[in-house]
Amino acid sequence: MWDPSALLLRASHGAAVARSELGFPLRSERETGTAEQSNPGGEGAMSEPQVSRHGLTFIFITCLLDAVGFGIVIPVTPELIMELAGEGLSQAALYAGWLMFLYALMQFICAPVMGNLSDRFGRRPVLLLSLLAFGLDY
Repeated sequence: MWDPSALLLRASHGAAVARSELGFPLRSERETGTAEQSNPGGEGAMSEPQVSRHGLTFIFITCLLDAVGFGIVIPVTPELIMELAGEGLSQAALYAGWLMFLYALMQFICAPVMGNLSDRFGRRPVLLLSLLAFGLDY
């Protein structure tokens, strides 16, 4: 039976011990092909995922547009709140600070939820649905 405390005690020996005890092939095993012999399940060595250049470019542009949109909104937020609420600059800055806090808090709460959805349905559908909702929000 696998004992996590024993694994933690031997963590000083490096990640190679932990990876080999968990049944993951080590880098040298993947290169030499010995992982098939040490893997009782017979699945063979784990292959490195292929990264699509177009997919990576799409994600980069999405993150860039998100950061640019966020950077455009932040400087005008206090003035926009002043116009909408009819408050002074100090009160509008306080409201803007609370909005930024709530934005960060919701990211902290929803990130694991989005991760679980990505694990269940795949990253691509969750990312595309999120982008659709984000686009409709604008």
